[in-house]
Amino acid sequence: MYGYLTQSDANLKGEVGEVITKHHLKEAIFTKQFHHTILKKFNLAKERLDFLTENWNSFDLIDPASSIIYEVKTRNFFNRQLKGIQNKIVITPNFIELCEKATILGFSVKVVDITLFSNWKYGMIIRDFNKDDFWVHRPRPSGWERQRRSKSIND
Repeated sequence: MYGYLTQSDANLKGEVGEVITKHHLKEAIFTKQFHHTILKKFNLAKERLDFLTENWNSFDLIDPASSIIYEVKTRNFFNRQLKGIQNKIVITPNFIELCEKATILGFSVKVVDITLFSNWKYGMIIRDFNKDDFWVHRPRPSGWERQRRSKSIND
């Protein structure tokens, strides 16, 4: 069986991007590879430890010693210039809320942007999280929720 990594589903590309990032960030903990009990090795305040434990599966990599949380986003290289939201990475409102809580607790949130090229090369940029750099995906309400809203408007 043959496949194209750049044409595969987003989950596979995301996992490849996370492994690439872990290769470069030796001190970071790959959350899919370890249980959150590894955090007990670090001298973290209870509030910070509780936050990381509760949200362990929400972040890709964590460096507790440096108080950095990494979110990895992987995408294909596009030959043409994309405009507006086409060029932005998609995130959810819940993720923005998590990042804001992390910042309040003193963590630095970094975004690792992995770009896959067709010739097996990849690019990696690490930058501070800024919600304006993303397109916030607000899921469409279910049919039941839309029906409930229309009834409350009509009543």
